[in-house]
Amino acid sequence: MIKERFEDFNKLEEEISSLKTQLEEARRAKEATKFQMLNKEEDYEKCEKEVVSLRVEVDKLNKNLKTTQVLADILSHQQSPYDKSGLGYTGEASSKFRMVKCKEKLEAIILQKSNHRESQEKDESIARPRSYDVALKGSIH
Repeated sequence: MIKERFEDFNKLEEEISSLKTQLEEARRAKEATKFQMLNKEEDYEKCEKEVVSLRVEVDKLNKNLKTTQVLADILSHQQSPYDKSGLGYTGEASSKFRMVKCKEKLEAIILQKSNHRESQEKDESIARPRSYDVALKGSIH
């Protein structure tokens, strides 16, 4: 009986030792989890701050985008449909191009008018009798 009790006592001591080891491991795991949780909370707070700052930045960019769109609308309503310049455009090449185009258009108009006059004069000289021209010259003097 003493032997049985001694064996029971040894078993209980082993169980106590095992439980103490498990308790110590559980405490270490709890501390590690607590440390990880604190790190995660810090990361969460950092992420929250970053989200807030990114939202502010997005709002600013949206305002700038809206402002740019309004400015582009205003400029597009003031521009000639043939003017293809945009924001930040210096316009040097465009003005040269317009000057060349205007010069070409002006030359074309002058040529059309001179051709029109010549054709009118031909039409008038064909339609009027020669005696009419002589009569006009005589009345002018």
